[in-house]
Amino acid sequence: MITSENFREVILALNEDDKQRILKTQKEFVVLFLHISNAGSFTTCSLTNYFYRFRNVANHGDAILNSEEVIEIIKDDNLANRISNNIEENIAAKFQHLNGKTNRSGIFTHFRNNDESYRFPIFNRFNVTEKAIRQLYKYEKTSGEYLLGLDLCYFLNSEISNIVNS
Repeated sequence: MITSENFREVILALNEDDKQRILKTQKEFVVLFLHISNAGSFTTCSLTNYFYRFRNVANHGDAILNSEEVIEIIKDDNLANRISNNIEENIAAKFQHLNGKTNRSGIFTHFRNNDESYRFPIFNRFNVTEKAIRQLYKYEKTSGEYLLGLDLCYFLNSEISNIVNS
């Protein structure tokens, strides 16, 4: 059952894809569904502009919240975990359940969401992450390798560091 005391923990229990969907949404409400079984529990969400369609979800132990409220909780958690979220091993572990192109796409999305091209010394003159991804494509074309997981994270982080430092 989702209550006012535990909805923060329920929101933070969402998977990364759902959190990214919520952060990018233009919808007004987030509907949280808590699924409980004897093996454990997990949370799913739905995004909507129609409050009246989901107004009775609390009767079943679920919750409907304003999107801004949920976005603030996710952003606060992201700020608190910013350092551990940018360690290559943690990034690779976060997306290890994905295979092939979806693994790469997830890692690319993570790096793009954490891009800091607005900071010194770049000041938004160009996007450092996009430039590093283009360097990755050049490297893969010349070497014939196809990087995934931890190798991909190491390469992108190294390229971003080289671009910023030069």
